[in-house]
This record gives sequence, C-alpha cells and structure tokens, in this order.
Amino acid sequence: MVSFKGSSGIISRRRFLCAAAAGSLAMPAIATQGVLADVPPPINPPMQLTRGNYRDWLGAIKSDISAFFDPAFDWYETQLRTPMPAQVGSDPEKVYVAVDAADQQTTKLENSADIDQGNTMGFDAYFRANVPISVGLKTMLFFCGKPVGLPQGDTYPYNDTFATCHLSIRENWGANNYLTTVSMMNGGFAQNLYDYDTVLLRGNGTDGYVLFASFYGPVQPDKTATISEISISMLKSSSENVIECRQCVRRNGQSYKFLPFGRQQFGFNVARFRKEEIAVRDSMIELKTTGKIKENRSR
Repeated sequence: MVSFKGSSGIISRRRFLCAAAAGSLAMPAIATQGVLADVPPPINPPMQLTRGNYRDWLGAIKSDISAFFDPAFDWYETQLRTPMPAQVGSDPEKVYVAVDAADQQTTKLENSADIDQGNTMGFDAYFRANVPISVGLKTMLFFCGKPVGLPQGDTYPYNDTFATCHLSIRENWGANNYLTTVSMMNGGFAQNLYDYDTVLLRGNGTDGYVLFASFYGPVQPDKTATISEISISMLKSSSENVIECRQCVRRNGQSYKFLPFGRQQFGFNVARFRKEEIAVRDSMIELKTTGKIKENRSR
C-alpha cells in the first residue's frame, strides 16, 4: 500500500504503496467493524498467492476487502501475459498513467451501491527506471515503511499533501509478510489517516517481484478517512540495469463529492498521478546514486 494516500488519495501514497504514524509505534488495538480487536491474528498467508487464496486469507484475518479486489486481480492477471503499454516507450519520461478503467469501474460500483459516491481515486501506472531490480524493490518497500538495509523499522517520506508522514513496518507473519502502520497528518483540507495495511511480497530477482497491499482497518475507530484500498505493484528487469514497473491502485476515502470538478481533480487526475510516478522513479535513481532516500524527519 506505495504511496498514494497523499495527494492522490495512498501509496500510494504513500508514494508507491503505503505511508504513516508519529512517534515510536507500539501496535495498539485495531477497530474492526466498530469493535476493538487485536491486531491481525497469526494466520500465515499462502506462499503462492492467487485471487482465491488471497481473498480467503484477508477474510480469515478479518481484514477489509476492497470492492475493487476482482478488478485489481483482473488487471494483474492481464499484466502477467502482456508487454508494457506502447505509450511508455513513446513518452519522454518513460511513464504512462491511465485512469479510464478505474473511472469506469468506479461508476459501475457507485451505480450498484457497492461503494459510496465521490470518494474513490484510482489509476494504472507504468514506467521504466534505469536501476537494478534490487534498488527498485528497496524503494518500493521504503514507501511501505521499510528502511533501506533493515528488515523492519520506520520511514518518514516526503508527501505533497501531508506535512507529517510516518510509516512503521514489521514482519507480522514471517519473512516478506508485513503489517504497516500508516499515519499521515497536517494535510490542510485532507483528513488525517491512521491505518493498518497488509503488504505481501512475492517473487524473486530473476522472475520479478509483486507487492500485494490492502487496507486492513483503522488504528483507532473513527480516526481515519480511509474506507478501503487495494494496490498491486509489479517489478521486472528488462535488462541488467533497467526495470519495468506496473501498478494498479484503487482507494476509497477522502470525499470530494461536493467539490466542483472533484472527480477530475482528485479521483482520476492523470497529471497528478503521473507526477507521483515520476517522483517514485526519481527516488529509485536517488537510492542508486546516493545509497539513501531523503526523509522528512524535521516535523
């Protein structure tokens, strides 16, 4: 969960998948359907993730499951058998962002009353970066709260909307199966976010990596604008020092229903999402060049 919870809604938001809370984070109780419960139970996720067993695992740990779960997996299964969009190669930045599918899916779910109107943001993004796949993966995990070179810990990414962003990640179900605590505050008109996200890493450096991220629930009842979120991010080497990145993000929260042009400006704004994808790409290059990603620890 990038990534993308900021100006685009995580994490993006979270720039690539996730983003997060202040202070030294002990794991507090979590609200599930309005009733306080413990953090996710020790039910290990499947090693080989499929649409069915991933959904079953989210249900078993009593996680929120996005209304966009199936559309996101439709996208993922399509990406496994198709090349990068031609628009990536023709773009000067090698970045392409599409919102039509997300917009159409949202309209369908709004019309069927499966989601509320006016609080969805979503996009599908594709870009190439001149970095090794190991650098790309470290960057993605940094935006989920994982410090570069450490198995777990805290990160403080810069964010265009929220002045305070703190992510804390731990391996909650063994290696590569993470729980991220998200805190994003002081965003002006944007409501604060205090979330738990599950982040599952699958794959390897040869075949590529996939990050499956999903909103689990709020850290405290009625303290977050997040309603639901799913993101699937894919990394694959196209040559020794060039990677292809693909991402599908669907998020519910931060209502724009009564804002003029809110849907175009906040829900499905290609220019804003493109800017964020370029920032992710630039963070990858920064890590390759300097060995670190700058953080906003001063606030």
